[in-house]
Amino acid sequence: MKTSSLHSFGKSKERAYEGCNPVGGAPDALVPVIASGHDRVPDRRIERGIRRENEIIATGAGYCVVSTLSHKPGIQSLADRQARAQMIHYRPRAANRVSAYKIPYVHGLTIGELAQVYNEEGLLKDSVKCDLTVVPMEGWERSMSFEETGLSWVPSSPHVPEGSTPPYYVATGILGELYVMNIGIGYTTPFKTYAAEWMDANELAEEMNKLGLEGVIFRPVYYKPFYGADEGKNVQGVQVHITDFRKTELMYLQFRFMEVHHKLYPEQDLFEKAPHRWRMFDIVCGTDEVRKTFMENYRFADIKPIFERDVEAFREMSEKYYLYK
Repeated sequence: MKTSSLHSFGKSKERAYEGCNPVGGAPDALVPVIASGHDRVPDRRIERGIRRENEIIATGAGYCVVSTLSHKPGIQSLADRQARAQMIHYRPRAANRVSAYKIPYVHGLTIGELAQVYNEEGLLKDSVKCDLTVVPMEGWERSMSFEETGLSWVPSSPHVPEGSTPPYYVATGILGELYVMNIGIGYTTPFKTYAAEWMDANELAEEMNKLGLEGVIFRPVYYKPFYGADEGKNVQGVQVHITDFRKTELMYLQFRFMEVHHKLYPEQDLFEKAPHRWRMFDIVCGTDEVRKTFMENYRFADIKPIFERDVEAFREMSEKYYLYK
């Protein structure tokens, strides 16, 4: 692995390099640790996410990382030219920010690539820039799943315990912001279910499978969460089984579910149950237009164009910052 100076202020030098500790931001692209070492040469042990004194900074949940990266501490701090050089890193107690910038929910970039986008596309406050160099990983390609890296999974969150979890995080997390449907939090299947007390598991599974969605199947599930908002409740619904995440429009799954749910249980309006959560739902969607449009008829087809209208422009822009094939 190459070494390179990230920035230099006075006598302080920092190195930033990408390591393979993925989180939930992109199902087909690892979201790495950004770590730093004081004049030390990074080695494979660090790239593999092994903690070493003063070198590894633990990653957090993906959607907080990509926003916190551009705040303090992060490249915004570097660009603001504070007296002491700072590392690009994520700390578990950093502010919980999501949807800070106009990027897709599944952006397909590593944290290092995203840092370059923030820095070069004028996304930082007052369009300031820092002297940023990202030292890339070795041996990784964009098409790889985490399993294909051969690395051991390091949980990025208590609810992202396995390398197979991130795609499910994308598939259920927006709906989960309403806190009216259990998505497996509080049970052994975090981010892998749509369940509630009022639903019929067999009926719901049948209707969801009728959609004929590629790369995913739904099976009836019954369980009792043992902590969280649904602790002790007997809930039922469907468990999401992603058979090929490359063929599945992951983020759209929760909206397809909400469409079917409204058809089967129109009296159980998910949004009317949680008006106090609309703001957070809108934040993670990036706009209130999605919710307001969807609530009119509960049709996924009505909101798909909203999600897709800026995708090609972002893809064209972001490809300039790809560090990996």
